[in-house]
Amino acid sequence: MPQENVPDQTGKPRYTVVVFKEGATGSTRTFSFSRKGLTLSLASAILVLIILTLAGIVYTPVGIYLPIRDKEKEKRYGNQILDIQKQVLAISKEMDALRAYNLRLRRALGETLSAPESVAVASAILDSSGPSAPPESAVSNSAAASAAPPEQPSGSAKTALEVPLTMPADGYLTKSFEPGQFHYGIDIAGKPGSGVLAAADGHVLFAGWTYDDGFALMIAHAEGFVTVYKHNQSVLKNTGAQVKRGELIALMGNTGRTSSGTHLHFEVWRDGVPGNPQQYLLTTQ
Repeated sequence: MPQENVPDQTGKPRYTVVVFKEGATGSTRTFSFSRKGLTLSLASAILVLIILTLAGIVYTPVGIYLPIRDKEKEKRYGNQILDIQKQVLAISKEMDALRAYNLRLRRALGETLSAPESVAVASAILDSSGPSAPPESAVSNSAAASAAPPEQPSGSAKTALEVPLTMPADGYLTKSFEPGQFHYGIDIAGKPGSGVLAAADGHVLFAGWTYDDGFALMIAHAEGFVTVYKHNQSVLKNTGAQVKRGELIALMGNTGRTSSGTHLHFEVWRDGVPGNPQQYLLTTQ
C-alpha cells in the first residue's frame, strides 16, 4: 500500500493511497487526500471514537467500574444513605421496645425469666427514663413511689378489687377491640387533662415515655391480668408503685406517634393474651 505525496493543480501537496492485493494482479483502489481533508478525516474519526466511548460508559455496565466523580450524585446518594440509616435506627428502637414490653408482660404473668432476660427488663426500664425520653417537667411532681400498700382484704373481696372492673376514664368509646386490625384495646375520648384511673388494684410495671404510645403505664393485677394505658398527657406514678382501684394514675392526652386525638387507649391482657376490655368492665359508654 504505497503512499505518494503529489501536488495538486493549486500547488498544494496531496496524499494518495493505493490499495492492491499482494501477489496478484488486478484492479486497485486509489484514495487521494489533501492535507485539509486528511486533517478533517482524522478529527472526525477521533470524534466518533470519543462519542462511542462515552456511549459505552453511559449505556453499558462498563461505567460502573470507572471511578467518575459526580458531586451532585454523591450528595444525593449520601442523603439517601443517611435517611436509610435513620429508618433502620428507628426500627431497631421499636424492636427493642417491643422486646422489653414482651419481657415485662411475661414477668407480670409469673413466668420465671433467665438472667439475661431479667437484665434486659431492668435495662429497658432504665432506658425509658434516659436521654431519649422527654423532659421530666412533663411528668407531674406527684409521681413519687407509693408507700407500702395497706392491709388488703382476703378471698373474693381482694380478687374483686384487683381484677379490672371499673372504667379508667370518663368519655365516649370511639373505637372498639379489633385484634384483626392490630387494635388490642378500646379508645375512650375525653377532655385533655382529665383523669385516668387505675381499673383495679395492682402494681405499676412500667410508667414512662415510648415513641409510638407517648406517656404510658402498664399495671399488673391478680389472676394474671395486666392493664395498659396509652397516649397520656403525663403519668402520675412511677414504675414499681402500688395503686388502688379508682386511683388517679395519669392525665388524658394526645401523645405518641400513633395518637390521632385526645383519648385513652386502654388494653386488658390475661395470661399473655389480649382480651376485649368491655368484657371485664362494669360499664362502657
